[in-house]
Amino acid sequence: MADFQQAPAVTTVHDLRHLDDQQRRAHLEQWTATYPVSLVLPSLYSELSGDALPTIIDELAEVTYLREVIVGIDGADAAEFDRAKAYFERLPQHHRLLWNDGPAMRELDADLAKMGLAALHPGKGRNVWYCLGYFLASDRSKGVVMHDCDITTYSRTMLDRLVYPLAHPDLNIKVAKGFYARTDGEKMNGRVSRLFMAPLLAALRDVVTDPLATEYLTYLAGFRYVLAGEQAMGADVVVDMEMPCDWGLEVGIVSDAHRRLDPLRICQVEISDRYDHKHQELVSPAGGLEGMARDIVAAVVRTLTSMGIDLSLKDVAKLTKRYALRAEGMVDSYRVDALANGLNYDIDREMTAIHVFGRAVSRLGDIEEVSPVIPSWATVQRAMPEVFERLDKIVEADNA
Repeated sequence: MADFQQAPAVTTVHDLRHLDDQQRRAHLEQWTATYPVSLVLPSLYSELSGDALPTIIDELAEVTYLREVIVGIDGADAAEFDRAKAYFERLPQHHRLLWNDGPAMRELDADLAKMGLAALHPGKGRNVWYCLGYFLASDRSKGVVMHDCDITTYSRTMLDRLVYPLAHPDLNIKVAKGFYARTDGEKMNGRVSRLFMAPLLAALRDVVTDPLATEYLTYLAGFRYVLAGEQAMGADVVVDMEMPCDWGLEVGIVSDAHRRLDPLRICQVEISDRYDHKHQELVSPAGGLEGMARDIVAAVVRTLTSMGIDLSLKDVAKLTKRYALRAEGMVDSYRVDALANGLNYDIDREMTAIHVFGRAVSRLGDIEEVSPVIPSWATVQRAMPEVFERLDKIVEADNA
């Protein structure tokens, strides 16, 4: 995907095929001596039996510049947490697992909830939030990078490329986000990004004409993969960051960065030329991609609301129509791109996804609590000054 194109609002770090892996890692070894970096891995316990995580651990075992690895484990009882500790034991870096369903973490969560400071819903957002809280509590690193545990095409090079601009001493980058082409070698994937997020942002710019909103939406549209879970940021960004606790997490993080940072401190990084991970059903009892789309559009609308821009029911109806027109207008382009690269392209499958995603847009008026946000750790610490000490003790005891 190497080119020179820069988006209007987001600096793009291309892979210009100049640095090789050895050179990049030599630089990282040097820079992380003074700018140490931690890795956060939010994980379901069930992912320990998946196909992706063994390769990820094999690759991470070769990374020598990480100061620590923090693994958030959801959905584990006591015996399963013990098995998870044994599973990750071969990581050579200093590492700790957060037992998010353990009694001590549940007690902390309940105490925070009484103060109105806890994540309202379980899931990846809550997992990441507690991992980042422990990252701040451990105080071992100045920067943190995160990625999921279901990447089936994982290589340590992805991590190297994502960390590089954050750790680079001459760049002053505060937030870096990965991007890539989503394909399994047979077809295009990434339907929520291609068929929902891209046309949604275009439709929102058609409907919402406020200059502040236009600038924000242009910023989001500048990310080549705004929903990517691969992100890196400085500790000074993490401590004040507010994030959604649902599937709006990724877009919520870059929205928070837009609110607080100079755009020049934010970049996107080409970390791979082919990427794939575990796929979800379009519609399922657990929500599927339709539920994901609802959370994502709610996160964007929450940010617009914070700017003083409220969408009326009339606006939602217009937005739904504009979304469908924008999405359907992209189908031919995706078809050309896919077929010219020797990939299969199922137009019926694409149109079905557009119809389902359109339902998510049309139901915006039914959302009473738009994309609940977890308070920043700075806010939590002001209300509970001992929270980091307590979190650190919990994690150390669970890992003993």
